[in-house]
Amino acid sequence: MSKLFLFYGFGSEYVLHPLCVEMVKRGYDCFELDANRTPITKALIERFRSRDLVLITSAHFALDNRSFNEIYDTGKFYLSPLELISVLTPNTSVFVPHDLATPLVDIEPLLMDQFDLYLAPTSAHRYDVGRCNCHVTGWIRYTREFPRDSYNTLNALWLFSDFGYHQHRFGVKKTFRKMEPVVRQGVAVKFPAWTGTRQYEDYFASKGVEIFPSETDTMELIHKHRVIVTNSESSVVAESYYYGKPTVNIIEKYKGNKQRVLFNKLKQLTFIEDTAQFDIAAIDTGHSSTRELKPFDFAEAIKLLDGQPQPA
Repeated sequence: MSKLFLFYGFGSEYVLHPLCVEMVKRGYDCFELDANRTPITKALIERFRSRDLVLITSAHFALDNRSFNEIYDTGKFYLSPLELISVLTPNTSVFVPHDLATPLVDIEPLLMDQFDLYLAPTSAHRYDVGRCNCHVTGWIRYTREFPRDSYNTLNALWLFSDFGYHQHRFGVKKTFRKMEPVVRQGVAVKFPAWTGTRQYEDYFASKGVEIFPSETDTMELIHKHRVIVTNSESSVVAESYYYGKPTVNIIEKYKGNKQRVLFNKLKQLTFIEDTAQFDIAAIDTGHSSTRELKPFDFAEAIKLLDGQPQPA
């Protein structure tokens, strides 16, 4: 029986679909398990246990079902990648971060040696721990170069984050009222791929807000828009910033000073304390960083996943 490549994650933290598609095109046997879409059952686990398995995950691995749902409250069963490794005993286990701002959180750097391979997005995101081999293969969400003639063709976009918190704390109507001072200035919105996103997309669209579906390529939207608006501590803050775009980060008050601490090295990032203070006309579109992100190297990554030795 051929080697099976199992791709695992949850919702917007599952970013491996383009890699899976590319490997299928090249004839590899692959299976995608997004726990937000596909329930994890005993029968499904047993199906994988008999296979020569390579496990590739983009999910944070220090969370179990209880801690995951304490944070995100999805109501769905979540199996930690470390638990999957224990149950499935794959021949190779691989971590590909879904978050450019916090690729590893809490005690995860100490647990990296539970993986055989780590595909780092940039040299600045390297972690060399124990037996885990680290290779820089580019940013997994940046899958291709985009046409130059589409650069900065659109005005401003809010890549909305902290969706679960707003969903359970405010609901769709109060979330709209909070965001209204920004979106009424012609700022489009893209919500993350998460449970309940469609309700928000439909409601905001009914209020005249331009909506990009959650499935839309985030990096392509960053490429096309002159200004990127963000909130909270999301990866999209770093993605926009390292792509060289003027980036605004709206402070979530309940987080205290966490955003400023996390992004303190992003010197050209513009912080705004409240949506009421947002003024699109006052944003300096020349106030941006140098582009540092590089597209994901699919060929190199596939060689590594397939076990072909490559220099680090």
